[in-house]
Amino acid sequence: ISVTRLFNFFFPLELYPNYHELTATGLYFLGLVVYFLTILFTISETNQLKAFFVPKSPYLVKGFIQKEHEIKMLIDKKIVSQKMFKNKEVTAKSAASALGIKENELKEFLRLNYQQNFNEFINDLRVNEFKKMSETIDLLRFDISGIADEVGFTSRSTFYRYFNEKTGITPGQYIKLLKKDQP
Repeated sequence: ISVTRLFNFFFPLELYPNYHELTATGLYFLGLVVYFLTILFTISETNQLKAFFVPKSPYLVKGFIQKEHEIKMLIDKKIVSQKMFKNKEVTAKSAASALGIKENELKEFLRLNYQQNFNEFINDLRVNEFKKMSETIDLLRFDISGIADEVGFTSRSTFYRYFNEKTGITPGQYIKLLKKDQP
């Protein structure tokens, strides 16, 4: 192969002498696009490249589906049924320790299955518990802050803000709706 023949590769009119220059240029670039797409597709199908670009999560390994089911059962049993969320001092670390799993496993599980972080998950449980308690207790004897404190919220402002975000109404409005529905 001569040097001039090698350089002709870079000039579309030399490769396609019988075509109009716009057509020759179009064919040239179309050929380049197809060529590079073929290379990219070939490379993307190799496991080494996938391993490089796919984020590595130690919790998305072969046995995680089995472990996911176990974590779900543990959360239902210990955090929900035993009402661990009522503890004002509960943290992701203490909850994971009580469940017998790593803190990162718990956080990853909540992120993947509930699309929430740990605090959002716990606060959701607290808001639901507030609603249940509000329906079953004598509302004349308890104030909103007392019930919020009872379900595990440490601050009144956090409770009001989170309740409003989740329900679209304030706790006071919720209580008024409950009183209106009661005989």
